Amino acid sequence: MEDCRRGQPHSSEPLMQAEQPMPSVSDRSESSPSPIRDSRAAHLRLLAQVAFRMVLKRQITPYKLLNCVLNFAYAVRRRPAVTALPSMIEIDINNICNLKCPACPTGIGEHHKVNGEMSYESFCQIVDEVKDYVFVIVLFNSGEPFMHKDVCKMIEYAHAGGISVITSTNGNFFHVGDHAERLVRSGLDVLIVSISGVSQDVYGRYHQNGKVDRVIAGLRKIAQAKRDSNVATPVLMLRYLLFDYNHSELDQARQLAREVGAQLNIRRAGTREDYHRLKAAMLSERSADAPPVTNHCYWLWSLPLIQYDGDVRPCCILNLDPPDQGNVCRDGGVAQVWGGETFREFRTQMLTDKSKIPSCRNCTSFPGLQDANIRKLLRWRSR
Repeated sequence: MEDCRRGQPHSSEPLMQAEQPMPSVSDRSESSPSPIRDSRAAHLRLLAQVAFRMVLKRQITPYKLLNCVLNFAYAVRRRPAVTALPSMIEIDINNICNLKCPACPTGIGEHHKVNGEMSYESFCQIVDEVKDYVFVIVLFNSGEPFMHKDVCKMIEYAHAGGISVITSTNGNFFHVGDHAERLVRSGLDVLIVSISGVSQDVYGRYHQNGKVDRVIAGLRKIAQAKRDSNVATPVLMLRYLLFDYNHSELDQARQLAREVGAQLNIRRAGTREDYHRLKAAMLSERSADAPPVTNHCYWLWSLPLIQYDGDVRPCCILNLDPPDQGNVCRDGGVAQVWGGETFREFRTQMLTDKSKIPSCRNCTSFPGLQDANIRKLLRWRSR
């Protein structure tokens, strides 16, 4: 495989920059469900929609399903073995962002790698290798995917290979030109858009350097492009980051979600201080009164992360710096790393004594249930 990395200046510009005035979202609903109920319902609806569409599109084949079941069985039986390839992969195509969110490692300049992005050719090589096994690519982690000029081409290529694609964005890119139309044509399955308010004063407190009128305009353009093309994808999820100061705009966010046909996912968020407190708690030495953890981690059998330069991490929690398991560019591809000796030894260590792995010893994360476990850990550390 070719070298994955393509250098990128630190001051990369987003795809579009022109602003357009937007009408405000002002009406409030009479009654609203609780944030927790909103969050759970949104996840359940999203999972149901994605699974249903994957079946219709034949992205879940009997062979892919068997592959998933076998890997899960290895994990349940506590065996370090895996099948030839995973059923899901996460690809971080860049580590660059146009915003400076205060509780994001990339936004505050704490990413462990220099800025860069994956080449389109390397992405296609990964897809070609895994397309008979993988049914979902999660196309984001530490960077803003839509700052990569080839992101829509990448989505199109994965879609043509029979793989469902989920990605997340701050949404400051779709308000002008044909970018919303290109996104809809790409075949993207799920688009998560992060906001923290519907007025600029509130939104800008966390999404620093972002423009909420661009986000709202882009959402409306995507919704219109879906109607014009008579398609149901991408399924939109509006992720509202909840702080003490933005509860007042939650109902307006619900109205916006209804207007553009999005699921609303409400997630409690924190400050820069909260982020550093959590990171310190996760990396601290274990004590007798620490929350119990088991010598296991289902991430290691389900969802490896491939970074823009080809390095493979065992999970998505990059700010804790989990150890590299190999490099798909240098080590012969995804299968060689996934089933390689380094990754196998790491799974064995996880099943034997998790406390000896600094990035993992306090982690109780289970795929899809990270937030609840984080809250447990913070309650313990604050006692």
